[in-house]
Amino acid sequence: MLFVMEKWCDGRPEHGLSNAAHNFFGSLDTTGLARQSHFSFDEYQLLFGRTGDEALIAFCGSAAPDILILTLCRLNPCPETLHVIRHELGIPIVVLWHDSVDRNNRGIAEQMMAFTDLHVPLDSTTACFSNSRHGEKYLPLWTPQDPRIFRDRNLSRDIDLCFVGSIDHYRERRSALQALKEAGFPVEQSGGQREKSLTIAEYARYFMRSRIALNFGVSFCGPHRGDGPYYQAKGRVFEALSCGTMLLEGGDSETRKWLEPMKDYASFSDEKDLVEKARYYLVHEEEREMIARSGWRKATELYSATKFWTRLFSRAFSRKFPSS
Repeated sequence: MLFVMEKWCDGRPEHGLSNAAHNFFGSLDTTGLARQSHFSFDEYQLLFGRTGDEALIAFCGSAAPDILILTLCRLNPCPETLHVIRHELGIPIVVLWHDSVDRNNRGIAEQMMAFTDLHVPLDSTTACFSNSRHGEKYLPLWTPQDPRIFRDRNLSRDIDLCFVGSIDHYRERRSALQALKEAGFPVEQSGGQREKSLTIAEYARYFMRSRIALNFGVSFCGPHRGDGPYYQAKGRVFEALSCGTMLLEGGDSETRKWLEPMKDYASFSDEKDLVEKARYYLVHEEEREMIARSGWRKATELYSATKFWTRLFSRAFSRKFPSS
């Protein structure tokens, strides 16, 4: 199979490798289900100073992959290139979406239906079906993780509460973290790749050391991002659970599609409830650890990398993929 995805976060080498490296390349590598190759438009642009469309077509013609897996980013194949790959070379195309709640992305997905075979939203089980005429081409799944990186290493959990992710452009995240600090809870907060250059190993280690990991199910609404509100099951959900920490999440209407609240993770409704839940679960250690263990089992057994890729390939290759 051929991955066509960003090599670097936001296409910028100084930010480090993109999440595709562990979410997709790494997770598939651990399953042994397929051989993989890669083509990155950001790397090609940096090396050769031009778009990679012709080179991608040539690569597909010579390598003849059984399937092409695509995510859209800052630099992408043009529609004409994808049309050639799908209809002239006969290579099936699957598109993975991190932000299917974004109305612009859903519009792009609809425009791509003529030369794509399957679309896999990783954040929402519902948004993709809004006003779509091609519901049969959608397969909502979760974000797969590389178990060599995201795992419970039985480290000393010396961090009470952590939130690992961006806060600069998220007012609700900053407000919630401030409410916890004002209530006397020290929260270990670190940005991801954009706000602080954490390696993926450093990022995962925060979850391995934390008793409770915070997450905020983001809703998009309004004229610029979506017509929801829609919520997202962020990749952070499965990252945290795979490392054995208890997840405490707000705005979790999507997470509960995969997990059972108050059994596999704890949920909060507002800042007051967040403070109360943090206080409760830090004191009630046995209950916290029971929830963490249940969440770990779900993440590593039901939502493993093998389960993800098996479901995707099963759906993708259940069709005969006619070339026209």
